[in-house]
Amino acid sequence: MTMLQVEKMTKEFGGLRVIDTLDLTIKKGMILGLIGPNGAGKSTAFNCIAGSFASTAGEITFDGERITGEKPWNLCKMGLARTFQIVKPFASDKGCDEILIDAEKRSIVFSFCFYCVARV
Repeated sequence: MTMLQVEKMTKEFGGLRVIDTLDLTIKKGMILGLIGPNGAGKSTAFNCIAGSFASTAGEITFDGERITGEKPWNLCKMGLARTFQIVKPFASDKGCDEILIDAEKRSIVFSFCFYCVARV
């Protein structure tokens, strides 16, 4: 089952194209890392998917529903949220523990990796 589908997403800031036709598919239970050098557009991709930025072009679908251009608070109600890196918030040294703690009852969380968990 596909949880998140990004098709031909593009983001431009003025005349600068930061993301050029990104395609991404995340299936239920899948873990995917997004790796690249500084300035490659990783955070911009997260921000577009999570609703913080509007993409210039493309389609984003979450759990079968089109979410392109949706506001972050509405996406959160649907089960899609973005977390931010915290240097050492918990005693556990397992990165997944921090993601799962942030997830609470959400079905998918963005950190510096995508992590899809079963819908509660």
